Amino acid sequence: MEVVPLSCMQSAPHSQSPNWRRSVITLTGNLLVLSVFWPSIESLLLKWLQMQDAYSHGFLSLILASWLLRKQIHSLPPKATPDPLILAGLATLSALWSAAYFMHTEVLHQMCLPLVLALLLACRFDRNGAVRLLGASAVLFFAIPIWDYLNAPLQWLSVQVSSAALKLIHIDASIKGFFVTLDNGVFEIAGGCSGLRYLLVSLTVTYVYSFMNLAQLRYIVILNATGILFALLTNWVRVFTIIYIGHQSNMQHPLVADHENFGWYLYAATLVPLLIAAHFIELSDKRSRHALKKREDVSTAPMKGVPVRVRLLTLIAAIGIPVISLVTVKWTQPELFFGQINAPEQMGDWHRVYVLDNAYVAPQFVNYTQSVDTSFSRNQGEPLVSLHLRQYSRQVNGKELISNRNREFDTETWKLKGNFSLPDSSIQFLELENRESRVRHAVGYTYAIGDRYFSNKFDAKLGQLSAFFSSRRQDGALIQASSPCLPDCQAAVTRLEDFFTTALLPIRASLSKAYEASH
Repeated sequence: MEVVPLSCMQSAPHSQSPNWRRSVITLTGNLLVLSVFWPSIESLLLKWLQMQDAYSHGFLSLILASWLLRKQIHSLPPKATPDPLILAGLATLSALWSAAYFMHTEVLHQMCLPLVLALLLACRFDRNGAVRLLGASAVLFFAIPIWDYLNAPLQWLSVQVSSAALKLIHIDASIKGFFVTLDNGVFEIAGGCSGLRYLLVSLTVTYVYSFMNLAQLRYIVILNATGILFALLTNWVRVFTIIYIGHQSNMQHPLVADHENFGWYLYAATLVPLLIAAHFIELSDKRSRHALKKREDVSTAPMKGVPVRVRLLTLIAAIGIPVISLVTVKWTQPELFFGQINAPEQMGDWHRVYVLDNAYVAPQFVNYTQSVDTSFSRNQGEPLVSLHLRQYSRQVNGKELISNRNREFDTETWKLKGNFSLPDSSIQFLELENRESRVRHAVGYTYAIGDRYFSNKFDAKLGQLSAFFSSRRQDGALIQASSPCLPDCQAAVTRLEDFFTTALLPIRASLSKAYEASH
C-alpha cells in the first residue's frame, strides 16, 4: 500500500546540509497521524479485503487517490505559511472524527479520514489548492461503506427490469419480493445481484476521469450519469441472461450456479463504450481545455522547507483534539467487571432444555462481551426454539453491536427466502433455507440498545446515538431465536411470536441485571 507523504511535513535541504529537526518532526508526525487515525484505516482495510464484497475495489481507489493527490501537489503553487481557514477546517474535521469515534459510528469517522488527510496535505497551499486536494481525496468515498442503503432499491430495480424483459419475450414469471419463479425453477435476486459493486467501480472511474479532464459541471454530471447507466445496464443484462439461460436449460447450465465471473466479463466489455463516451464528452467540454491549460501553466516551483513551528502547528491542528479525547477517556472511564447473563430456566409455558436443534441458525457476530446459546421447549414433541444472545456491555470501536462484520446468519450456509416484520413490532422475521439440505428455518430477532428494542440495524444505530447524547444506557444485545419450519414456516413464525411475547420481559430483566453488575 502506497502511503502518500504529508507534503506539509516534508523535509528539504537547508543550504548545504539537511535539517535534522525537520526530518525528525516529519517522521514523528507521520507516525502519530497513522497511529491516531488507525481505527479508521484498519476498519477500511478489513472491509476492502472482503473480496466478494461491493467494496473490494478499495485498494484501487486508494492507488487512484494517491496518484491524484501527488499530481495535484506537483502542479499547485506553494505558499509560505498555512491558511488559517485550512487549519481551522483541519481542527474541525479532527474534532468531528473524535466525536464519531467515541459515538462508535464507524462509517462517519471513516468518512472524515480522507478529508483530514487531504487538509494535512493542503497546509502548504492556498484555499484553491485545498479544494483541489479535497476533490482528489474524494475518490475514496466510493470505497467507504456508506452506499449499502442503495442495495435494496437496486435489487428492486433488477427484479422489475428482469420481469419486464421476460414479459417481452413471452416467458411467464411470478414475482414475489426478490424472487422470480418460472415453470422450471426459482431465481433469487439477492444482494449480490443488485449491481452495487459495478455502480461503485463505474463512479470511481468516471469521477477520476472528470476530475482530470472536465471543467464544466454539466459535463461532469453527464459523464457520471453515463457511468451509472452503464453499470445498471450491465447488471440488468447479467441478471436477465442468467434467468433466460436457466429457463432454456431447465436450470442445468453451469452459469446458473456460478455466475460471479460472468458479471465482471460483461462489465469489462462495457468499459470500452464508456471510455469512448467519456472522450466525446470531453471534446464537448470546451472550457475544460482552457482550464486544463491554465493548470499546466501553474508554477511548479520546488517545495521549500517548511518552518518547524508551522509543522508543529499543523500537527497539533490534526491530532490535538483526538489525542486529548483519547487520553481523557482512558483516564476517566472506569474499568468494567461484566455481569453474567443467565437465561431463565422457565418463561411462561417455555422451559429450558440443554440441547440445540441440529440445524439451528446461529448469528455471525464478533467481539461481543458474552453470549448465550440454548433452547426452549413448550410441549412434548413440538419443535424446539433456539435462543441466541450476543451482548456488548460497553460498545467501543471494533466491539459494537451494529457493525458491517455482524450478520444475523451465515450467508454461505443459509439462503434468504423472505423477510417481514409485524405492525407495531420490534421483531424482524426471516425465512431461511439451508443451501445443502434445503431444510427451512424461521428466525426472529431484535436489537436491544439499553432498554429499547429495534427491528433493524439503521434504527438501532440511531437509537445508540440518541442514547449517547441523552446519557442513557448504551449497552447493546442481539436477541435472536430460530425454529425449524415444521410443519411449515407459518407455524414456525407463530411459534416464535409466542416465544418472544413470553420471553422478552425476562430476557430484558437478565440483561438489565448484567448491566447493573457491570456498572
